[in-house]
Amino acid sequence: MEKGIKGEAGYENVDVFKNILTSMLLNESVYMPFVHIMLPMNVDNSMMFSEIWIDPDDEKKQGSSQGSSKEERKAKILVKFDIKDVGFFDLIILHQNARVDMQIFCPEKVIKIDKTIKTGLKEILERNGLAVSTISVEKSNSPISISEVFPKIYERKNTVNVRV
Repeated sequence: MEKGIKGEAGYENVDVFKNILTSMLLNESVYMPFVHIMLPMNVDNSMMFSEIWIDPDDEKKQGSSQGSSKEERKAKILVKFDIKDVGFFDLIILHQNARVDMQIFCPEKVIKIDKTIKTGLKEILERNGLAVSTISVEKSNSPISISEVFPKIYERKNTVNVRV
């Protein structure tokens, strides 16, 4: 795949390989009301696997109509990631009007540096034009299920039976 994207299988095939990679990593389905992205990564020689679940229309403000403005949109994001030799993390992000509320659930051994995590996340968000409302770092007792974060996944008899 890497060689194909770099053009080693012919430059005319680069777009084909990019589309294949996108299809493997991004799951968009009419049966699932969310965007689902999978990201295998190597960060500083440490293997990491991440899944991102995004509901771009989590809630509408009370009394808003179907054609509400983008300012009223509220996105909810669940990021699940596993860092080799560190552990599993769950990150819940609520985004509305360039403001972010964030909860991160992490392994017990990472809780010791919660202030460093909060400061680092706040700096990253602000550097990218987002205002931080709250950031909480908590010990993870068990992985958070997708249905806990996105209860509407079971609405309209559309269910997704996925164990992450």
